[in-house]
Amino acid sequence: MSLLFAIIFWALCAVLVFLVVLLITPMRFRLHLANTPQLAYRLDVRVAGGLAPSITLVQGPHRKQKSARKAKKKSPKKHGKSRVSPFRGSAGSALPRLIADIFDHIHLSELVVDADFGLNDPADTGQLSGLLMLLQYARPLPHKVSLNLRPDFTQSGLRGTLTAGIQVTLAAFLIPIMRFGWHAFGPAG
Repeated sequence: MSLLFAIIFWALCAVLVFLVVLLITPMRFRLHLANTPQLAYRLDVRVAGGLAPSITLVQGPHRKQKSARKAKKKSPKKHGKSRVSPFRGSAGSALPRLIADIFDHIHLSELVVDADFGLNDPADTGQLSGLLMLLQYARPLPHKVSLNLRPDFTQSGLRGTLTAGIQVTLAAFLIPIMRFGWHAFGPAG
């Protein structure tokens, strides 16, 4: 019986260590979009700082299935007691800080854009090209960013690929979320 408890104890310890490693090591997400000749996408994740093999979370394209369901009619709203919001008055001011704190902990690891673009009017394509060339050539881009934008004056459309990678550490989100919870639900003060 004690052997069974020892096995369960060590299995729980192994799961706990795995979860802690998952929380404190960076996770790398990589999104690849391509629309040549049809839209295709893939979202991969690598855990343990990129040391683990890549796991594909979502891959497309998927054919749309026709649904036999009929649209439900919405019933008219009943006028009655209004719901009381669980947020205090400071939740509105705490939300922008939460969003900013979350974006502070998301790091761009790569951005590669390779695209041909065109509008219906070649003059409009030229104007858009002039604006986009400011992004591409105005100042040196970080080594993580590669932009290759080419105007197509003969046909309209957007064809090309986009690859974006971000790196996040899940444990870094705990303090901003707790701060938001304190400001939104904590004692008034």
